Amino acid sequence: MDNTPNPHKFYIELENTSKAEFDKLLNQSWQAVGMDLPIATPKPSEFYSTVNSPNRERDRARIQKQHNLQEKGSNEFIFYDKNGKILAIGYERVVYGDHGPYIEFTTEQINWEVFVHHQIKGPASYYHEHYNLDRSVMLYNQFKTVHNIPNPPEGKYAVNNNRPEGYADYRIGRLYLDPEDLVIMKIDNLIEIFNKVRDIPYRIPIALDEIEGKYGGSCLYKVELLKNLLEEKGLKCRYRICSFFWSELSIPEAVIQVEHNDNAEHVWLEVLIQNKWVILDPSWDIGLAKIFQINIWDGISDAKPAVKSIEIFDIDTSAAMMQFDDYEGELVKDLAINGEFYKELNNYFETIRLK
Repeated sequence: MDNTPNPHKFYIELENTSKAEFDKLLNQSWQAVGMDLPIATPKPSEFYSTVNSPNRERDRARIQKQHNLQEKGSNEFIFYDKNGKILAIGYERVVYGDHGPYIEFTTEQINWEVFVHHQIKGPASYYHEHYNLDRSVMLYNQFKTVHNIPNPPEGKYAVNNNRPEGYADYRIGRLYLDPEDLVIMKIDNLIEIFNKVRDIPYRIPIALDEIEGKYGGSCLYKVELLKNLLEEKGLKCRYRICSFFWSELSIPEAVIQVEHNDNAEHVWLEVLIQNKWVILDPSWDIGLAKIFQINIWDGISDAKPAVKSIEIFDIDTSAAMMQFDDYEGELVKDLAINGEFYKELNNYFETIRLK
């Protein structure tokens, strides 16, 4: 018997480590044993089902009933751990294998900030492992197919079908989550939140004791509300502020002629979705569709700013500008200069909504 250790069989544990550091150490460790990283399996030109046996039909029925997930992937779902942290947005497909169902993702769909613990495995294995902070969720990072293994390892949903093609259609370069570890929500729920905030009538407060939200809300009020609601759903948000000219908006000359500072500031929200900062501006409500372009958000793409920017402030500056040391004092100063203009502007918007 040859007891020589296999240099391709090794494990490296990484605690509280970024994905970038994982990638760096993965490359180094495989190069040290003379191996290149495998090339990801290309996405097939056409979708095909992996449901072709009673056990897989049973699993598909359960997943569709519990989570409303179709076998073919979609960008309309958000995947959370039980702590409310977003793990992924969108998925490629549900792979129904003989070890049970697993949800397949591309690396772009994964929220890598949440996966802070990792296990690098040598070329003799089949997948690397990534874990969230409390290790309640494991993400499989597949680097070898199981086409040479006819039956699965033991498991709750495992069934031996002695398949010559292998027990599951896992692809190299894809990532997999067990649906039983997840909370799954449709992006439609986020769109509904955006629409509800957007359709609060846009109104600038014209008195110190005016309660924003009672009759409507300014961009500041609506963006803060949207930020709070989306953060409750696990999304990462940040403010963005720009300067603009009131005179460049579709406002009658009679309103523009009322004394005011033409150069003003506007705030919108940026939300991290699929590792990209997406613009969300809920300012103009649907009642103003006759004069403004109203944002219709699809849950993924930008919903562009409501005004034409003169200058867009950077992230740190925008965050600092949202820290009001004396909100009431600043509002009093603002109303002393712009109060009559805001009043006429609010009245004009009300006439538009009533038409």
